[in-house]
Amino acid sequence: MLKPAIWLLLEKGVKILVLTIGSDGLFENMTSSCPSNLYSDSKVLERSPNFLAVHFPALPASVVRLTGAGDCLVGGMIASLSTGLDVMQ
Repeated sequence: MLKPAIWLLLEKGVKILVLTIGSDGLFENMTSSCPSNLYSDSKVLERSPNFLAVHFPALPASVVRLTGAGDCLVGGMIASLSTGLDVMQ
């Protein structure tokens, strides 16, 4: 259902697209232009010469409130990637 929209964004130049799926975690979609050290084979759902989809399951947690959860996720990912850590770190 979302695959055409994901492809459109990746074709427009987005290198990493993160889709949150609530209590199921998130999907990270990447183009082949992303360095191969940014993912772990154990979580790969789909791979082609131009595309990679990885699922990261949510960690068990007791949710108090959801305010700011997405901001924290994005901030943490950007900070980690910009300092050279891979997605698994």
